[in-house]
Amino acid sequence: MTEILNLHSNAKAYHDKDVSSNYVKGRPSYPIEAIKMLKEELGLTNDSKIMDLACGTGKFSKMICEADFKNVVCVEPSPEFRIDCSNVLKEFIDDKNKDIKVVGGLATSLPFENNTFDCICAAQSFHWYDNIDAIKEITRVLKPGGILYLIWNNLSEDDNPIFKSTMELFRNNKQYTDDNSPKFRTGKWRQVFEDIKNDETLSKTLIDPNLQLRKFKNEQITNSEKLIATTLSISFIALFPQEKKDKLVSIIKQSLDSLEDSKDNKDFTMIYQTEVYFTKKPIV
Repeated sequence: MTEILNLHSNAKAYHDKDVSSNYVKGRPSYPIEAIKMLKEELGLTNDSKIMDLACGTGKFSKMICEADFKNVVCVEPSPEFRIDCSNVLKEFIDDKNKDIKVVGGLATSLPFENNTFDCICAAQSFHWYDNIDAIKEITRVLKPGGILYLIWNNLSEDDNPIFKSTMELFRNNKQYTDDNSPKFRTGKWRQVFEDIKNDETLSKTLIDPNLQLRKFKNEQITNSEKLIATTLSISFIALFPQEKKDKLVSIIKQSLDSLEDSKDNKDFTMIYQTEVYFTKKPIV
C-alpha cells in the first residue's frame, strides 16, 4: 500500500491486471542494437550486476536476460506488473546458472546496499520519477563508475505518416489526453539533470548530469488489436471511465480499418525512434 501512496496519481493505473495484460500484449520491444551497446560500448560483461528499474512487465528485462547477463534484479512497484514480469522471465529465473530476481520497490527507496550495481537501466519509465530523491538513490546503489542507462521508444508521426491521423486521436485531441501525466516527449524529465548541474553540492555528490545520447531505428510489427492494447495501457487512458475508453477504442478501430495497410486487423509496421541516454557515477 505504501508503494501505491507514493506514486503519481496516474501511475496507479498500472496496479491493475487488465492494464498489465494490455501492456504485455501491445507495448513494443526495443532494438537489439540498444542491448548490444551495454557490452560493446559501455563495457558491461555477462557477470555485471544490472538493475532494471520500474521494469514493468519485463519487456526490456527479457532482452537483458536473453543477452546472457547473469545477475539481473528487476524492480517494480506494481504487484500486477511483477506477476507478468516473473512469467515473462520464468525460464531465466529458473536457470540455476543465473541470478535473476523480480522484487518490489520504488526509485526513491531502493532496497539495496550502497555500491551494489554496475548498471541501472530504466526503460520507458524515468519520466515517472525524475526527481532528486530518485537520483540520490540511484547514485547510492550504483558502484563508482556505474552506469545509468535511460531508454525510450518514441513513436514519431513523421516516421509513420500513414497513421498520423490515428495517433492524433489521443495525442492532440484534448478529450483523450492529459497534460498533467508525465511523458517522455515533453522533455521535462531532463530538468533534474539541469538542477544537479546548477547546484554545487549536488554536482559534487550525485551522478554526472551530462547525458550522452544514442539513437536507433526500431521497426515493430503490430496490428489493430495490439495497437488498441497499447493505447489502453497508457496510464491516463486506463483511468478513463469505461464508456470513454470504449468510445476511443471504436474511433481508433474505425481509423485503422479505413486504411488499406491496417484494415481487418492486418499486420503492419510502426517505426519508433529509440533514444538511449546514459551517464556514470563518478569514481571519486
